Amino acid sequence: MSAGGSVLWLIAILAAFMWAIILERIWYFNAGHQVYMGELKAEWDSVSDHASWKGTAIKEKLISQARTEVNRHLPLKYMRCSSTFIWFARNCHWYD
Repeated sequence: MSAGGSVLWLIAILAAFMWAIILERIWYFNAGHQVYMGELKAEWDSVSDHASWKGTAIKEKLISQARTEVNRHLPLKYMRCSSTFIWFARNCHWYD
């Protein structure tokens, strides 16, 4: 590490942070998310008519809730700009 100086330390810290985020997501999908999905499945099973409009609306609501729960702690945003250089762009918009 001494040959690379502070740049290698920065890369090592960022790599450790990246792996911490990856392992947290693996842990969440193996533990917490299954419990939450079980609750949503129990709610879906309590719906009497799955083929009606009401059943379809409830299903869409449950899917939306599950999607929101998965992405809750990952506020990823990207920028779409009309210019090649972001720092000179005037028409940039943030999207979720």
